[in-house]
Amino acid sequence: MKECKTNQERKKFTIQFYDKKWITFDLEKLKARLENARPLLEKILAIIDIRNVFTILDIGTGPGTIPIAIIEKYHSHHSYQIYGIDPSQISISVATKIIKNLGLEKKIIYKIGSFEEIPFPNNFFDLIVSNASFNLCTNKVKAINEISRVSKEAGQIIIVDCFKKREEHQCREESAELWSKCISGAITPEWLIKNANSKGLIFKYQEEITEIVRDLILNGKWNWKEFIDYDLEYHILKFMLDKLPIS
Repeated sequence: MKECKTNQERKKFTIQFYDKKWITFDLEKLKARLENARPLLEKILAIIDIRNVFTILDIGTGPGTIPIAIIEKYHSHHSYQIYGIDPSQISISVATKIIKNLGLEKKIIYKIGSFEEIPFPNNFFDLIVSNASFNLCTNKVKAINEISRVSKEAGQIIIVDCFKKREEHQCREESAELWSKCISGAITPEWLIKNANSKGLIFKYQEEITEIVRDLILNGKWNWKEFIDYDLEYHILKFMLDKLPIS
């Protein structure tokens, strides 16, 4: 495995890793991905309070799975605008092509960006959601600062990700592959809750959905055996911004 010694190396390799993953994606593959991930997506969508939500951000959007799932569930709701960001230009190009095929280019806008560099002004989003991306941040404190900055007062933040069970439950292998596969960068839910609270993101809800993810992997619907090999957990965490971020 390729060694991964610096944060810059981790970022570069991770983008290259997902470039190779998403470059072959098209509308039909996205539809299959939506269907395969349905049990997971339903859990995520169930805790969104869509009332008074007009601006939505999906961080680490990949081919655009979350934005399309939101529109499928809330298509008849009041007008809202979805934005998706990803550090991979290939991801953005693929996701943009897919929404054009669906006629949704006015409803969803994709941009280059990441947790650590969100390309939007302060107090912009009513809802921020992310699945399987926060663990890839090389500066997670900066990522929390950025979430707090772009969220509106009382905005919803939903982080869905893999987590390690205990702080000492550490992956000792610092390979680029294990970082990119969401193993080496995993934290504990307790770490995220503590650090989010310190930035005004008030913890509201937590649900462990490890068995759903394990079933998807064991049934061949998610190619991610490392999740099982390294005995990780999967959680949904919901926060709300308690106060306006400091500008």
